[in-house]
Amino acid sequence: AEFLRSGRAQAQRLHEGGPLLGIYVLPRIVPDFAEQFPSVDQKIVECSSAEILKQLDHDDVDLVLTNLRPDNPHLRYERLMGDPVVLATQYDEQMQQYYPDCGNNLEHPLQVDLSQFEQQTLIVLRAWQNMRIVAETICRHYSFAPQRVVEVPSLSSALSLVGCGRGMTFICPSYVHCIQPQNPLIYFALDQMEGLTDVLAVYRSDTRNRWVQEFCRCAIRKLGDDSAGE
Repeated sequence: AEFLRSGRAQAQRLHEGGPLLGIYVLPRIVPDFAEQFPSVDQKIVECSSAEILKQLDHDDVDLVLTNLRPDNPHLRYERLMGDPVVLATQYDEQMQQYYPDCGNNLEHPLQVDLSQFEQQTLIVLRAWQNMRIVAETICRHYSFAPQRVVEVPSLSSALSLVGCGRGMTFICPSYVHCIQPQNPLIYFALDQMEGLTDVLAVYRSDTRNRWVQEFCRCAIRKLGDDSAGE
């Protein structure tokens, strides 16, 4: 949840805020926006989703990038791109036997019955992080109860453990593209959760900062172009 702050009415500033998601998505957008609107002074704020959405509600930031829909009648959101959550696990010898030639299949994840993974360890983030909330939502929806759950501080840590065969994790393609795991992994689709982790731009419904919509247009165009090229 990160994004822009622009101050009042016609100010040439845009303050962006957000949690972990912004680290992976904002670098794909900000340079294009800065090139298109060089006079706009961008400021980026990074903190937890709860804290940044509170700042947005108090008009301390102009725009937030997140993959969690806000539950606040004063906020609006716009979908910037799809980023469907997948289950990632090590592409070990057993997986190679079950699913030959399917390693690193992020663009074409396989269908899965989660019950076949209940004996594995699920690696999750800390309780306040978005992808932990996503993992809990998935487990509730599918009545999925893995044998063991391990908590780690970051997605890079989670993918490192997955690559070493220490467990599995739920993750989105935008994170994987940025982290670029060193070991081969295999990915499984969660079709019923496809829209759960869409990348959203959240802003106040009464915003008077015109750069918010300009940023959204730039983001939709840039993220769409990137997806087409992947």
